[in-house]
Amino acid sequence: MFGSATANPPAQRDLPSGDGDGGAPDAQAPYLLEISHVTKGFPGVVALNDVQLRVRPGSVLALMGENGAGKSTLMKIIAGIYQPDAGEIRLRGKPVRFETPLSALQAGIAMIHQELNLMPFMSIAENIWIGREQLNGLHMVDHREMHRCTAELRSACASTSIPRNWSAR
Repeated sequence: MFGSATANPPAQRDLPSGDGDGGAPDAQAPYLLEISHVTKGFPGVVALNDVQLRVRPGSVLALMGENGAGKSTLMKIIAGIYQPDAGEIRLRGKPVRFETPLSALQAGIAMIHQELNLMPFMSIAENIWIGREQLNGLHMVDHREMHRCTAELRSACASTSIPRNWSAR
């Protein structure tokens, strides 16, 4: 995955992870996410071949490689967009298979696509929630709730105030 589309990954090494509160890394913590022997092919190309990855809670890591190395494919498998041809994904120690992005989202996994494009005619809140719009009891988009949730996210990120009607232009 790291060298070319068909290469086996280099020897795996565990990265230190924190306990989430700035304390010392806990190398004994159970893995939050484990990718074991995952393979994925498309017509004419093997995008992933026997990929392995382990992530501990609170850890931060970077997935790097050349164009075509399989980084996006791996992330799309984790996020339920693609299905692996072989291998196993474990979340909090339990085997999982996300058939859809919604099932991954319900398990707490979301993906921001690298091809992210803003919709200039929509508000910031609408851009944030596109494809995951908040619905009211009539199953209509609840703009007020989307703006409330966006304000919560903004507060959690300690961002400055954004006017409610400000567009993404």
